[in-house]
Amino acid sequence: MDLPDEESEMEQVGHVVKRYLPLGVVCAISPWNLPVLLSFVKVLPGLITGNTIVLKPSPFTPLTVLRIADYVNQLLPAGVLNVVTGGDDLGQWMTSHPAFDKIAFTGSTRI
Repeated sequence: MDLPDEESEMEQVGHVVKRYLPLGVVCAISPWNLPVLLSFVKVLPGLITGNTIVLKPSPFTPLTVLRIADYVNQLLPAGVLNVVTGGDDLGQWMTSHPAFDKIAFTGSTRI
């Protein structure tokens, strides 16, 4: 699904065109609190703009996210939404892996 360009005129800038372009593979890491909301607020915009997603839910609350991902995956081609589970080491590995074009996570700057 292609999202249409949004065009506008800005007083001090001029003509502006906003385009939604896929970035590639997105790493999404969500916390234990509000696991569904904070997972899919990362996943859905990424999917709408044409990216593939690798989602890592919190190791404390993976089941709700895994179940909803099962439903979503019935609507998508294979491999577009992927869910992996694991502990803190997995999150560190994902964020340092060069295959990801974007990282989306909920947490502090220390994290």
